[in-house]
Amino acid sequence: MRRCGNIGAWQRRFEKHIALAVFLLSLRLAVGEQSIARVWDEEILAAIRIDTPNPPVHARNLFHLSVCMYDAWAAYDKVASGYVFRQ
Repeated sequence: MRRCGNIGAWQRRFEKHIALAVFLLSLRLAVGEQSIARVWDEEILAAIRIDTPNPPVHARNLFHLSVCMYDAWAAYDKVASGYVFRQ
Protein backbone atom coordinates (compact mmCIF):
# COMPACT_ATOMS: atom_id res chain seq x y z
CA MET A 1 0.00 0.00 0.00
CA ARG A 2 1.36 3.38 -0.99
CA ARG A 3 1.52 6.08 1.67
CA CYS A 4 1.07 9.78 1.08
CA GLY A 5 3.88 10.83 3.39
CA ASN A 6 5.96 12.57 0.73
CA ILE A 7 3.59 15.24 -0.52
CA GLY A 8 6.44 17.49 -1.67
CA ALA A 9 7.62 14.93 -4.22
CA TRP A 10 4.06 14.50 -5.49
CA GLN A 11 3.66 18.25 -5.90
CA ARG A 12 6.93 18.54 -7.80
CA ARG A 13 5.86 15.72 -10.13
CA PHE A 14 2.47 17.37 -10.67
CA GLU A 15 4.15 20.72 -11.38
CA LYS A 16 6.35 19.04 -14.00
CA HIS A 17 3.22 17.60 -15.64
CA ILE A 18 1.61 21.03 -15.66
CA ALA A 19 4.75 22.60 -17.15
CA LEU A 20 4.72 19.97 -19.89
CA ALA A 21 1.03 20.60 -20.48
CA VAL A 22 1.61 24.35 -20.82
CA PHE A 23 4.38 23.72 -23.33
CA LEU A 24 2.18 21.40 -25.35
CA LEU A 25 -0.64 23.92 -25.18
CA SER A 26 1.54 26.55 -26.75
CA LEU A 27 2.31 24.19 -29.62
CA ARG A 28 -1.36 23.35 -30.19
CA LEU A 29 -2.49 26.95 -29.99
CA ALA A 30 -0.17 27.82 -32.84
CA VAL A 31 -2.15 25.43 -35.04
CA GLY A 32 -5.51 26.79 -33.82
CA GLU A 33 -7.51 23.56 -33.82
CA GLN A 34 -9.82 23.72 -30.79
CA SER A 35 -10.89 26.06 -28.00
CA ILE A 36 -8.43 26.64 -25.19
CA ALA A 37 -10.76 24.97 -22.68
CA ARG A 38 -10.84 21.79 -24.75
CA VAL A 39 -7.05 21.80 -25.11
CA TRP A 40 -6.53 22.29 -21.36
CA ASP A 41 -8.97 19.46 -20.60
CA GLU A 42 -7.15 17.15 -22.99
CA GLU A 43 -3.78 18.01 -21.45
CA ILE A 44 -4.86 17.39 -17.87
CA LEU A 45 -6.40 14.08 -18.94
CA ALA A 46 -3.10 13.16 -20.61
CA ALA A 47 -1.25 14.02 -17.38
CA ILE A 48 -3.69 11.84 -15.42
CA ARG A 49 -3.09 8.92 -17.78
CA ILE A 50 0.67 8.93 -17.12
CA ASP A 51 0.42 9.51 -13.37
CA THR A 52 -0.08 6.94 -10.62
CA PRO A 53 -3.83 6.24 -10.24
CA ASN A 54 -5.30 8.28 -7.39
CA PRO A 55 -8.96 9.09 -8.16
CA PRO A 56 -9.60 11.60 -5.34
CA VAL A 57 -6.55 13.66 -6.28
CA HIS A 58 -7.34 13.55 -9.99
CA ALA A 59 -10.96 14.55 -9.36
CA ARG A 60 -9.78 17.49 -7.26
CA ASN A 61 -7.31 18.55 -9.97
CA LEU A 62 -10.04 18.40 -12.62
CA PHE A 63 -12.30 20.49 -10.41
CA HIS A 64 -9.57 23.09 -9.83
CA LEU A 65 -8.92 23.37 -13.56
CA SER A 66 -12.62 23.81 -14.26
CA VAL A 67 -12.95 26.49 -11.58
CA CYS A 68 -9.91 28.34 -12.95
CA MET A 69 -11.28 28.29 -16.47
CA TYR A 70 -14.73 29.42 -15.32
CA ASP A 71 -13.33 32.25 -13.22
CA ALA A 72 -11.12 33.36 -16.10
CA TRP A 73 -14.17 33.52 -18.36
CA ALA A 74 -16.32 35.20 -15.69
CA ALA A 75 -13.72 37.94 -15.26
CA TYR A 76 -14.44 39.11 -18.81
CA ASP A 77 -18.21 38.61 -18.77
CA LYS A 78 -20.27 41.55 -17.46
CA VAL A 79 -23.03 39.41 -15.94
CA ALA A 80 -21.22 36.26 -14.76
CA SER A 81 -20.17 35.78 -11.16
CA GLY A 82 -17.03 33.72 -10.59
CA TYR A 83 -16.81 30.68 -8.34
CA VAL A 84 -13.85 31.89 -6.27
CA PHE A 85 -13.61 35.58 -7.21
CA ARG A 86 -16.99 37.32 -7.13
CA GLN A 87 -16.10 40.93 -7.86
